[in-house]
Amino acid sequence: MHQIITNIIVTGLIYSVFVLAIVLTFRIIGFADLTIEGSFSMGGAIIAMLINSDFNPVIGMLFAFLGGAVAGFATAALHCFLRINKLLSGIITLSILFTVNIRIMGRPNFPILNKITLFDYFDNKFIQIIILLVIAGFVFLFLYWLLSTKFGLHLRTTGENSKLLKKSGYNPTKYIIIGLVLSNGFIALSGSMLAQIQGFSDINMSGGLLITVITSLLVGEKIIKPTSVLKLLFAAVTGAFIFQFVIGFALKFNINPWDLKLLVALLFIIILVIEKLKKKTDQRNIGADFI
Repeated sequence: MHQIITNIIVTGLIYSVFVLAIVLTFRIIGFADLTIEGSFSMGGAIIAMLINSDFNPVIGMLFAFLGGAVAGFATAALHCFLRINKLLSGIITLSILFTVNIRIMGRPNFPILNKITLFDYFDNKFIQIIILLVIAGFVFLFLYWLLSTKFGLHLRTTGENSKLLKKSGYNPTKYIIIGLVLSNGFIALSGSMLAQIQGFSDINMSGGLLITVITSLLVGEKIIKPTSVLKLLFAAVTGAFIFQFVIGFALKFNINPWDLKLLVALLFIIILVIEKLKKKTDQRNIGADFI
């Protein structure tokens, strides 16, 4: 039981960074970004390649962030400069990233063998959790600070009413680009953390995560109404932990991992139906409606 709880905390912290990152795109700037699965795998690919090349894991994680940021910029460029549909922009970049990630690793699966990861410096689960908590806490506090500034208000306006932003003399393109760059950077960072924890990177390590993280966010928002920036971010973290808690205990009772993907999809459908059946959305909730 202790091992299960520990694993839930570890994965919950890793995926909370992922869910916090999609808040920036899906909820704040109103961009349903499909790049995210590719960015997550890219983070794992970059950290595995660099650690196996004897790079310091902290430096490797910074490069992973930059790799994800470049992926986010690519999607933003396709949409903002080439006027390609938001969903198609993400799909195109996701397709490109599949090849890029394979090229980075040189193979579909890249183990981190006999190399020191960030978490190998401390042969203690408690210290490893503290490290993850510091990283997740930094992302949380950074986003809270960013979204509480005037710049953050413009980011929110980009998603909620871009026409108003234009009338005020601001260009939404800048905010879309920055939102996608930061979001995918943090997603790649979470991918680099997972690769180090599990000891390998795999081209399919992000398979199905799109539905998982969106469902986590929606579950969190059912528990904590996102009526402020702080509550929205707490909802994201809460949803990530609850989701990992459910998955952890489902695996404990020998539910097939492949069946879990079906259950996650069904849960997602149920949440969507509930949202659509509501007579009206709570106007106090902040953020764009991506569903």
